[in-house]
Amino acid sequence: MGIGFVAACTSQESADSQTGLRLMIESTDMSWTAVDDVQEQLRQIGIGVWPLDLRDVPADIRGLLAEENLTDEETARARDHFLLSRERLLELVAESGRTPNVPGGGAMETNVANQAYGYPQLWVVQGDVDYTRFDVLHVNTSDDGVGVDEVLQMVSGGGVVVRNRRPDGRIYNLRLDCLSADACWMFSYDAGEDHVGSLSSATPGTKLVVQAFGP
Repeated sequence: MGIGFVAACTSQESADSQTGLRLMIESTDMSWTAVDDVQEQLRQIGIGVWPLDLRDVPADIRGLLAEENLTDEETARARDHFLLSRERLLELVAESGRTPNVPGGGAMETNVANQAYGYPQLWVVQGDVDYTRFDVLHVNTSDDGVGVDEVLQMVSGGGVVVRNRRPDGRIYNLRLDCLSADACWMFSYDAGEDHVGSLSSATPGTKLVVQAFGP
């Protein structure tokens, strides 16, 4: 996967305390916080967001989600619990209002060519890491320009920001907080479009399970 970068806009406005969401179009006064409204606006640009019910997660996994730091073994165990099947991933892409970049979904395991990691991945936000250096809009594509589809499960924490720049230059800014240990978020976007998933304002211990698939 190749990655190209351009500077990203920022905003400090937090997610709504009642819904755990806030969608804004940067440099405008347009803003939505109701779940149905946010979903409607995002589906028009091929992005999906859905409440994630964690009440049935086994106690041992819930215990890991409550920890600020995890060992490598614990990280792998938590990640594997949440991995979605190919069929479910494709359903979520369709519910987002788009078709997958690779028919049938393509490869379920992908690697970032210029970084020492691949997907699927569980990211655990570390309090002593400066994430601002990653706050640049970019695209995730293969060498021949085919985009990657991403499905992300935010399984704990808050302060995650997703930005997407449209062809007309507008930047959609989605902020997400888990409302409780039982109620978090799942979202999906085309990573072949200019985007950034920012962790700069995320609370330490926030956890994101990311499946990036396609070319």
